[in-house]
Amino acid sequence: MRNPRKDNLWISLAGPVSNLILAIISAAVFRILAPFLVTTNGGLFFLQMIMMSVTLNIVLMVFNLFPLPPLDGFHILEGLVSTDMYVKLQQVQQVGPMILFGLILLSYFTRINIFSTIFNPIVRVLGGFLLGASVGW
Repeated sequence: MRNPRKDNLWISLAGPVSNLILAIISAAVFRILAPFLVTTNGGLFFLQMIMMSVTLNIVLMVFNLFPLPPLDGFHILEGLVSTDMYVKLQQVQQVGPMILFGLILLSYFTRINIFSTIFNPIVRVLGGFLLGASVGW
């Protein structure tokens, strides 16, 4: 790698971008097949699985973009900041996984669910855009 910080940024973007591409492909399949499958029980189940693929890929994309190590969002942030800020971010890299684990535990054991607060609006907007308002998003 010629420029490790910038190259790492591009590598880290690959995961979230691939999730977005998979969500778009799943939504396209949904929009193409929905008129033909909506009247059959097996077809409805298949459409629900496609909708789940869209939702899951959006959630994975957003989760992966969190700017906490070891997630891709942190490495993207590292590639965008100044050298001074990059050095400070290296200190966060030591405790980032513990912070992430703490947020997961906080969400699991309390009514404070940071992830739902962040995920739900984004999933609704992107899901609604990709699948269309006709599915109740």
